[in-house]
Amino acid sequence: MMMNSAAKTLKTIQQYHCQKLATYIDNRGTGIAYAAHALDVELAALTPQFSRSQVSRGCLLLRLLDELKKQKTIQRHHKKYQLFKALFHNLQQEMGEKLNDLLDSIKALLEKRYRASSAIEGFNSVLRPYLYLRKGVNQNFLELFKAWYNLRTRRQGRYKGTSAHECLSGQKVDDWLSMIGYPPSSALH
Repeated sequence: MMMNSAAKTLKTIQQYHCQKLATYIDNRGTGIAYAAHALDVELAALTPQFSRSQVSRGCLLLRLLDELKKQKTIQRHHKKYQLFKALFHNLQQEMGEKLNDLLDSIKALLEKRYRASSAIEGFNSVLRPYLYLRKGVNQNFLELFKAWYNLRTRRQGRYKGTSAHECLSGQKVDDWLSMIGYPPSSALH
């Protein structure tokens, strides 16, 4: 509800970037809310051992650590580094040796979660050229595209010369159209 409210507020601002952000939130708000709720349920399973505050601060600590690892150099006066140090010190004073257990539990939960955006972006990059030809796609087109994508022989990469179907089933695909029931016409022979 808060995201929808923010999107409505952004729509009232007559500025291009605000309008664009409002559209983004409208399109993805529901999915983000579902993902956040699912993660919250999983993290709530840690509350018999740890308080909600400890779990929340542990998540923030891991997030800050991840962001700091991505930086080439870390200045001691950098705000993220200072926050990380303070948070770590605070949790270590409060929890002692149990802090490692908390961080390991949170890491285990986060590693089980999948980030769909990269898979979706990869799929969209393959689908995008076809969307220039057709402004919209229907389910029949997507089914045909799915068959082609999984039955085609890859030209490059780690699995060069094979198809996704072949990797899973062990069955070589010579002609993907024949595989889905459209063999070459006898008139061509």
